[in-house]
Amino acid sequence: GQAYKEKKRIQSEIRRLKTAIKQAEEEIESAEGELERLNNELSNPETVSDYLLTMELTEQCRLCEEGLNEAVDRWERLSTDLERIEAEAEL
Repeated sequence: GQAYKEKKRIQSEIRRLKTAIKQAEEEIESAEGELERLNNELSNPETVSDYLLTMELTEQCRLCEEGLNEAVDRWERLSTDLERIEAEAEL
């Protein structure tokens, strides 16, 4: 009946959120790795002596940090939603 449909809807929403959280975690991990790579390259003396390369890498770092922040924000929002839905499911 209605209770069964509601239970299935909640289970589906929980699965969707867990998948989205996993994707956000993978994006965070990837962005952190890329940021580390860019920072290592920026600390290389050969890179520092090349103004244009330094500017390019600095811009890439900025964009990577933006993507990282967006992924973290999304992860936090999804995690909060998941906690709320799981708490409602226990009622």
